[in-house]
Amino acid sequence: MPVTILLEGLDIKVLREEEINRQVLLKKGVPESGIIFLGKSSLSSVEEAEELKKIAKDGNSRFLIVASPYQVRRVKMIFKDKIKGPEITVVSTPYEKVPRRWWTNKYAATELVLELTKILFYKTGHSFHSGE
Repeated sequence: MPVTILLEGLDIKVLREEEINRQVLLKKGVPESGIIFLGKSSLSSVEEAEELKKIAKDGNSRFLIVASPYQVRRVKMIFKDKIKGPEITVVSTPYEKVPRRWWTNKYAATELVLELTKILFYKTGHSFHSGE
């Protein structure tokens, strides 16, 4: 069970990741009208791509997807597979770096192995969806 659900069960308010990211974007000068979060409580990048596909009907639209540097390759792969037409650019957040010697860093090594697993899961035709 995610820790946020446990904390909310104790009446402890936890800011959702989307809210934290929205606040960062606003502080960095991005207008509120330029911020879109894909889906309510999307569980995966596949769900987010499916949500964007619903609103990206116009082939002239442009979207900037910001992801963790660990996730960029997989996110590009998924959005390219799921959405045809609008221009989609996936970039890494400048606030997180993958260490040069990632295999000596517990967090980096864990994230990269997790990403490899997620790519393999996706490439074998699987994805996570909310409510499953």
